[in-house]
Amino acid sequence: MTCDCNAAKGFKNWLLSRKAQVPDHENIFCEGNTNLPQLVTIQENKLCQSQHDWIDYIYYLIATEIMLLVALVCKVSYDYWVFKTAGYLPWPANKMPKLPCDCLCE
Repeated sequence: MTCDCNAAKGFKNWLLSRKAQVPDHENIFCEGNTNLPQLVTIQENKLCQSQHDWIDYIYYLIATEIMLLVALVCKVSYDYWVFKTAGYLPWPANKMPKLPCDCLCE
């Protein structure tokens, strides 16, 4: 039998609950897996990756996105403050070519 997450969750529990009906339940071996040879000895945490492991990474990703958003808001606020006090735009805006519709914004 191939030992995977489904075998660890379902079939192992079913087999252990019916020990009396399956007298040789300890002789059912995993196919091609040398670390866990018997089906009754496999552990779910070694074969199944829980969702909790991925949730931590999602929280890190969300925290990183929030920090980048705060940094962007701070940068735009700083550029606006510099424009209002000194009267010049940051360097990317100064290097942009003039467009025909720029007269509408002046």
